[in-house]
Amino acid sequence: MSISVCIATHERAELLRETLESIARQRSLPAEVVVSASSAPPAAREVVARFAAAHPALRVHALASARKALPWQRWWAASHASGDWVLFLDDDVRLAENALERFEHVRDAVSRRGPVSAIGFVFSWEGPGEQPRRDVRALKERWLGTAAWPPGALTAGGQTVSFFGLPPGETVEVDALWGGAMGFRRDVLGELSCLDNLVALYEAGVGRGEDGVLTHCASRHGRVYLINEPLARHPRERRGPAPYARAGWRLGLTATWGRAHTMRWLSSDPGAYRREWRRLAALELGRALAAAARRPWRASSWMQIAGVVAGAAKALARWDAIPPEARSRKSYAGAA
Repeated sequence: MSISVCIATHERAELLRETLESIARQRSLPAEVVVSASSAPPAAREVVARFAAAHPALRVHALASARKALPWQRWWAASHASGDWVLFLDDDVRLAENALERFEHVRDAVSRRGPVSAIGFVFSWEGPGEQPRRDVRALKERWLGTAAWPPGALTAGGQTVSFFGLPPGETVEVDALWGGAMGFRRDVLGELSCLDNLVALYEAGVGRGEDGVLTHCASRHGRVYLINEPLARHPRERRGPAPYARAGWRLGLTATWGRAHTMRWLSSDPGAYRREWRRLAALELGRALAAAARRPWRASSWMQIAGVVAGAAKALARWDAIPPEARSRKSYAGAA
């Protein structure tokens, strides 16, 4: 079964170049590489062109995307892929040389247990030093009620639980994957089509957690597995623009109004969903207030508080306006 690597990129040409080079160093090369670029300057397309010329053994496609929303770009790239499996990579993720080889081995092994819809890699920092870890005693975990849930799970209220803490070196069945490096059967992605409500959330600037939503939708078609080995590496320091809000008003809205959407799409219990969202909104307000107290001279801190309050008020007043699914009923009807 062949693998297509699909990368969504926006204004981060240098990071994209490093990611592409990590693919070229794979012991087992993918069938193709598809890059969806929403960058305004031609830098990303030039990087892809130079990479394709330097690696003629690889089939490389560059697609222009008129829309910047990350879930749209993922779907746009996947819709042009031909492999049996589609591995989504962020444009700042580097794969270890044996990553695709390991992916193929795990895919073949777990497929013997029953239908598999998705397989992903655990997140790891690039270079030496302490790796990400989970602390179930942390205030955040205890307040949100996630401490009692196993790594990689989805709570009844629709929260994704950190997958750190799983046995190292093992492949484990989970409920959600990390979007930086996650693979799906292409026929499953075809069944899901474009999750247009999720895309709309990102286009409004308040989207976060698209990886969990996509994984959850895919899990209806088969099991989801996580390869708990340090094979997908992320720079320790963030560089370049991000496909989501990092600070200020938009971050406050994302943490409340945006999360009200994604938690609804991920939840299995409406009552638990509302309880857990309220606790999350209270936590986000407390964190924003604490940040403003530490750095009161930063206007973005006060704007974030305003965003949290506005987003929470909007969610409480407009529960019924939140779509029940990540994909609209209209798009389901159109597909039928």
